[in-house]
Amino acid sequence: PVVDTITVQEQEIMIDMVDVEMEDEDGLFGNGEVVPTRLLLRNSGDAAAEDVTVYLSSENPWISFDDDTVAVGDMAAGQERLMEFDLHINQSSKPALTRIDVRITAGGDEWQHSFQFTTAGSMFMVRRVLLNDGDFERGERVALVPELTNNGLLPSVGVSASLVCLNERYQNAVDIITDEVAYPVIPAGQYAVPSGNGAFTIELDSTIIPGDTARFNLELFAELGDEDFRDTVYFEYPIGEPDVQDPFGPDEYGYICFDSGDESWDKAPEYDWIEINPSEEDFDFEGTRLLMEDYQEDDDTSAVVELPFTFQYYGEQFDTLIVCTNGWVAFGNDNSWYHLFRNWPIPGIQGPDAQIAVLWQDLRITGVLDDRGVYYYHDADRAIFIVEWSNMQIRNDIGPEEHLVEFQLILYDPSEHFTSTGDGEIKMQYRRFDEYGGAGTDNQYSTIGLKNLDNTGGLMYQYGNHYTDDRCMHLENETALLFSVDVKTAYGALAGRVVDAGDTNQVLTGVEVMLSRSALTVHTDDEGRFEIDSVAVGREVVFSSLNMFNTMIDTVFISEAETTRVDIYMTYPLFRCEEEGIEAEARPGYAVGGDLIHIFNDGIGPLDYSVQRRYRDGSEPGYEHVQSLRIDEEAETDYIYGCQFVGDSIYVCYTHDRNTPGNAYIGVFDRNGRQVRRFLQPCDRANGFWDMAWDGEYLCGGDFRDGDTTQVIVRLDLEGNFVDDITVRIPGDEWGDIAFPMALAYDPESGYFFVASNYSKIYKCDLSGRIVDQFFVNLPGGVRPHVTGMAWNATDNEAMPLYLMDWVSGEDDRRMRLVKVDPTTHRARIAGDISQSIRDRGKSLTVGFDWDQGVANMAAIADAGDRNDSLRIYEIGPDTRFLKVNNPAGRISAGNGTSLNLIMSAEYYDEERTLEMGLEINHNARGDAGFVPITFHVDPSSDIEETPSLPMVFGLEHAYPNPFNAETRIGFTIERTAPARLAVYDVSGRLVAVLVDGEITAGRHMVSFNADKLASGIYFYRIDSGDMFDVKRMVLLR
Repeated sequence: PVVDTITVQEQEIMIDMVDVEMEDEDGLFGNGEVVPTRLLLRNSGDAAAEDVTVYLSSENPWISFDDDTVAVGDMAAGQERLMEFDLHINQSSKPALTRIDVRITAGGDEWQHSFQFTTAGSMFMVRRVLLNDGDFERGERVALVPELTNNGLLPSVGVSASLVCLNERYQNAVDIITDEVAYPVIPAGQYAVPSGNGAFTIELDSTIIPGDTARFNLELFAELGDEDFRDTVYFEYPIGEPDVQDPFGPDEYGYICFDSGDESWDKAPEYDWIEINPSEEDFDFEGTRLLMEDYQEDDDTSAVVELPFTFQYYGEQFDTLIVCTNGWVAFGNDNSWYHLFRNWPIPGIQGPDAQIAVLWQDLRITGVLDDRGVYYYHDADRAIFIVEWSNMQIRNDIGPEEHLVEFQLILYDPSEHFTSTGDGEIKMQYRRFDEYGGAGTDNQYSTIGLKNLDNTGGLMYQYGNHYTDDRCMHLENETALLFSVDVKTAYGALAGRVVDAGDTNQVLTGVEVMLSRSALTVHTDDEGRFEIDSVAVGREVVFSSLNMFNTMIDTVFISEAETTRVDIYMTYPLFRCEEEGIEAEARPGYAVGGDLIHIFNDGIGPLDYSVQRRYRDGSEPGYEHVQSLRIDEEAETDYIYGCQFVGDSIYVCYTHDRNTPGNAYIGVFDRNGRQVRRFLQPCDRANGFWDMAWDGEYLCGGDFRDGDTTQVIVRLDLEGNFVDDITVRIPGDEWGDIAFPMALAYDPESGYFFVASNYSKIYKCDLSGRIVDQFFVNLPGGVRPHVTGMAWNATDNEAMPLYLMDWVSGEDDRRMRLVKVDPTTHRARIAGDISQSIRDRGKSLTVGFDWDQGVANMAAIADAGDRNDSLRIYEIGPDTRFLKVNNPAGRISAGNGTSLNLIMSAEYYDEERTLEMGLEINHNARGDAGFVPITFHVDPSSDIEETPSLPMVFGLEHAYPNPFNAETRIGFTIERTAPARLAVYDVSGRLVAVLVDGEITAGRHMVSFNADKLASGIYFYRIDSGDMFDVKRMVLLR
């Protein structure tokens, strides 16, 4: 226990609320009442209170005040003051204990008080639902009568009621013919049915699934003078009586399971075995056998198979499939190591994400039959992909030929077998089925069903010989299941004509017309017409695109066996920029700028623009090798490692003895490769620093301490004097991934370091060594780069400023490859091969701007063999550090214009120089891109000292390009450093990607969004930071 003394000090001023009076004739505080209220305040302190103000509030949304801020004035010590106000109770108020918060201020002091009372309005609930006519089953017309009860303390008002179906799946299947009735006044504690025998007449079509639940809202309304009464009451009603001959589902996403016993349903699958094991008699196709073994309990094996078509599953598109010997598959390839034999229920954390359990059980490939195994085949004619588990044995304690099973999975190509959402249909066939528990050490029996993308849901048909629902047929030999998002396949057609919106007599030919759900695509003919047959019934979004025109988005509804017609009017932008060039000057340390480039849209549709930095002649920056310096000859060693630009010099790390610490140097070299001086490295490693970074004041290199167990960043001044070191706090279980910070980069704007070593993660840490982010860099094909150097280029044109040296170390092919990374989204791409020889080995990387004035240079150490180490210098673009464009991408509506806000700063330069570059303005209009050359003079004698402010307004920019095919860029601005989240959602509100999630520094940022795995359609991107948010729309077109 702790014993201490607390000193209680008396306040000089204390405003108390000593009494509350509320005038109400019946004391019930009912709907629509105005309650005169008086508060008696007293200054219980010893000093006078000045400017006493009362603030009123309540969390009850039905309570308001004639004035929620009341100025009381000054109050002397001991003085009491009566304040009065009217409290309003909304007509829609319900019975509730209500608290009124009273906040009182005087000068800088504040007091919190409150009082409570109970409102006494009416409160509706659905007591029960009566059916006056028909049964609530598919194909029926019914008269639905909700019986309302008033559980409040006062009589209700008479209300009109509208009925709304909440099931998204049944928006078109539940037809509410009579959608409004009236209810009389209902006394407190009583109930009533609609007046005049009113009822909601509803027709339920044949797609309603028995055993499912219809969910409704009753929206109540009454006009009561200045203030209306509104309320919403929820109720639900079971749909029919479930039967084994009905489908099972849907799950939360919408998948439904049909079995071969659901014969009255269009989607009921027929058992139709397609033999793909060529060892079987009368096989249909010669499938490919997966080279997998599974002879005993721990021999379970998985293999990754490339799908012959893109398959959409739970809204996400996949091109690969993991196949396991134990009767399951999973989409993707991230969990290809996962071979779990023991089956578990769905959903659950055991087992992979995006899993299809065809017959998940501990199966073996063993016995006298040598044709046992797992086969796959693509039947292109039928547009299906088949996986077959042939003659597999359920692990048992009886014998090798007992309890054999044969079953198939069939995936239907969504581009040929259309569904309303684009999700592919999945069929499971059981030629030989065995309800056997398995070995005593296993989970008994099997698991059958679908699992969603994150293990939180799905549709389980069977587990442990227990069938999930009465609608699930007990499986046996020669039975089948079909999982679909549709109850039936119904089709209509779409036809139309596309014209120029500016001249409707001008038809447009060659327009690409695409449907969002199925990605069906056609082109308009010479008369501007198009027609698409076999369009699934339902709401369809139509995208029409033509070069130099805006992509048009039209929504239509496709009716069964009918042709829906739509006329499409295409708009277009016209780009105009009259700026011929910009020339400016500033003194070192100062900046100039403003709205300097004016862009106009003279068209009739939106203009999208994006600015890119170029050389003054308009050419695009690249990675041109301009110089090689034989550092090894000057340093008299071929043990050359790190390099770093500092001003017009380059600092290079090397050693003469890589086995003995204390022999590692840093040499300072000029533009001719001459070593002008050197100093010993304060490094425990015999090789010294492998890579270096420059934080604007100190050189930084990677080292270890404590016998190779602590990774540090060593900082030293330009004379080689040790300053300090930063311990990089890599998690203990990951320490082995990075023996020391081999590769090192520094972001001067955020103050973060990036460290890595060989194939490790990239670790981002602050100046205290705390890890704030970590990620693997993944290149196409799942390859990870061999990172031997890093650099930071803040002027990168693609907003990918983290540069990696990737040493490709094949036996006969050694190459230096540049990889660029967006450290926010972790997206990476191979920028190019920067080798000069097939023997090149890259060891370091640096970017600088003062080696050759006016351009950006990149340097790397290249080891091409014994006594052949050189410093390679590349020109990677003009020096554009001086220029900041505050709105480099955006959208301009028809007939309007905007100005590019440019800031030209001389903060990076301390001597006279002239900098030249150009801005290319790309756009979606006809004609060439705009181009504006820019010349900026840094002149110490200039009398221009203006330092313009940088406007920062929270929000999102329009994605560019938009619409886009596979990748687009999204800009956003954060007004102050704070946590922020940028996410992408589909039209149903489902989260499909998180692009940013963490603390973001104040300013403008740009991220890339890659949608390779997503279906065509409309997507929304939203940014949240604190209580601020912004949402915009983008369109993905394949």
